Amino acid sequence: MYKKIICGMISVVVLLFVLAGCADSYEAYDGHEEYVSVFAEMGLSVPKSQITETVMFVPVVAGEVSMEVMFVRASDGDIRVALNTCENCHASGRGYYVQDGDVVVCQQCDMSFDIDYIGLNYGGCQPIPIAHSVESDYVVIAYDALLENARWFDVN
Repeated sequence: MYKKIICGMISVVVLLFVLAGCADSYEAYDGHEEYVSVFAEMGLSVPKSQITETVMFVPVVAGEVSMEVMFVRASDGDIRVALNTCENCHASGRGYYVQDGDVVVCQQCDMSFDIDYIGLNYGGCQPIPIAHSVESDYVVIAYDALLENARWFDVN
């Protein structure tokens, strides 16, 4: 039993080191690391209080794949969540979004999408929705959902 606990603790520590290195490579992450929890096989958890009308791009490692999830509060107050890539442009290496006012713009094809609609629709160049839940004060994405969607970022 202690062996499983120790292995689990080591896995979490290793993952945190990996994420620390990953966070440094994403300028848009902008110091939110103290508000975000990512644990191996436990998923991603972001406090609702940290989600604003400015898109938060959160880097995550699922399996061995580095990926990014977008969180934003829409004008109606609802929280929108999606992958920071799309079906059409993901393989280019430039199929990611940057916020420009009330829209996000794909860096590959220059399509723009209103932040109010992020995560609501699927297909084409829209940010890919990801299954999530709101649990008390947190928005949670299960690790299985991250693993299932890692294919959109594995462009080897």
